[in-house]
Amino acid sequence: KGDIELAFKLLMQARKDGIAPNLIMCKCFT
Repeated sequence: KGDIELAFKLLMQARKDGIAPNLIMCKCFT
């Protein structure tokens, strides 16, 4: 649960920063 919330926060931040979301997802879920 906590990991998914963290991943979602990182994803939202990444979208602001213009980072590719799939890179964030790979880091969080592998």
